[in-house]
Amino acid sequence: MQKIKFLFLAVPFLFFSCQEKIVPITIIQPEGDRVVVLEEFSGGSCVPCANAHAEIENLLAVYPDNLVVITMHTFVGGQGNPVAGSQYDFRNQDAHDILSNLGFPQGIPSGVVNRKHFEGEVGLQLGLPSWSGKIAEEVLEQPKISVFVENEYDENTRSLQINVNLLPLEDLNGDLRLTVVITESGIINKQATPDGVEDNYVHNHIFRDAISSVEGDALGNLKAQESKLVTYSYTLPEADGAGPWIPENCEIVAFVSYSGQGGEDKDVLQGGHAKLIE
Repeated sequence: MQKIKFLFLAVPFLFFSCQEKIVPITIIQPEGDRVVVLEEFSGGSCVPCANAHAEIENLLAVYPDNLVVITMHTFVGGQGNPVAGSQYDFRNQDAHDILSNLGFPQGIPSGVVNRKHFEGEVGLQLGLPSWSGKIAEEVLEQPKISVFVENEYDENTRSLQINVNLLPLEDLNGDLRLTVVITESGIINKQATPDGVEDNYVHNHIFRDAISSVEGDALGNLKAQESKLVTYSYTLPEADGAGPWIPENCEIVAFVSYSGQGGEDKDVLQGGHAKLIE
């Protein structure tokens, strides 16, 4: 049975506006296995991005088992830059390459929901007011493949083995790709907000590195009910320009999508995720 919730979302009137309006939106909370991937493009100097972060936490509260978020800071300049005097810089070349593949937005905050080109939209990028509705649509779709992530982490060597188990629920043909990234939450750094710069702002779901290739690793055609195991090895750094890597705050996100090469769709078929340390 589906559960219906009324979620009051604070959405900005304009893409770059700091004004907010409380809008009640009816959310149908599924009990199925669909996992939607939201790729958010953000920036430290972006004032309305703080509103987007709050919206993400609201949506995760509604869809705790059906939504995974990757927040990327890129080299778009302007509002995408860190606040002056920031201790850390979250901008990442892999994230910027992903942005180039998905298409540049008119501004930030912006988000891509399941890499889907929704009817009536110019491209994949969606402004904040559209996120909740598109996620609500996607979360009701039945997955065509199951994606299970299992992590084996050695605290002494900081070595990580990532096991991604794929189980197609129907025959899948085309240029299918598996993308695997690592995110980190709980990073304290400056952020521009509608109330000014907050020095001790908590940043969550920050893209840290691509484990797979940025374009996703080719899977080939997949047959229904024939499982496939893909394994990755990775060594967790101690620290970098975006801050210390704290294993307890890290998460592996994996998803299967079409490559989009040759003008084809890039739709995400299913996502999966698991904490580095459960």
